[in-house]
Amino acid sequence: MFIDDYISHIISKMNQSLKVVQFNGDDNVTFCDNKWIKLFNYILIDGEKVYIKSFEENGTVTFTVNVNGFTEFKLPSVVFFVGSQMQTSSEFLIYSNQYEEKVPFIWLNFPAGINSVQDASKLEEWFEQWNNIRLFFVADMDRSQWMAKETIEERTKIIHTWSKEFVRAIKYPYELEGNVQYFYYPIFGKEEETGTVQDIIDGNLSAVSIDFTLNILEDLNCSSC
Repeated sequence: MFIDDYISHIISKMNQSLKVVQFNGDDNVTFCDNKWIKLFNYILIDGEKVYIKSFEENGTVTFTVNVNGFTEFKLPSVVFFVGSQMQTSSEFLIYSNQYEEKVPFIWLNFPAGINSVQDASKLEEWFEQWNNIRLFFVADMDRSQWMAKETIEERTKIIHTWSKEFVRAIKYPYELEGNVQYFYYPIFGKEEETGTVQDIIDGNLSAVSIDFTLNILEDLNCSSC
């Protein structure tokens, strides 16, 4: 397996379920933890896409339809892009004409210094080690709303919550080596001298990235043998 396979496997282990505290009517639900729900305009309820009308700070969400009596509430899965900035920008543009189908997304900036280590002296501890991994968690950020209720800081905090769930999902047969470093990008782009912003990837985006080293504790190619 390769680094993108490992990252994709960890992403699949992230807890995306939403626990209901109570139904407040046909279209209004209070959740125990909203997680990163504000990054979406819909969630999956019993496997069906249901759009969100509004949020409240106490964890309550109002939907556009009756959801009373449904049992499974989950955050949607997101797109996982792998490659250089140029390659990922191109893939982002052609992935879908529907913006909501590709945002938010996770991007593994590869190769960007990522390297694999196999040390014979460490084989009893881990099968493989990947160094210098930089993984981006990217979400839409409408710049016209920066002075409104949802500020840059609030959006970045939500993305940080999302990225922390990925870190929590790193469990056997994976292991973190050392600490995880977090970096914040309220504007996911480069500001030019004129004050305009050159987007890294086409879109009004914000991001949080994490840098880490990942140990693979067993040969996953043989895990089902």
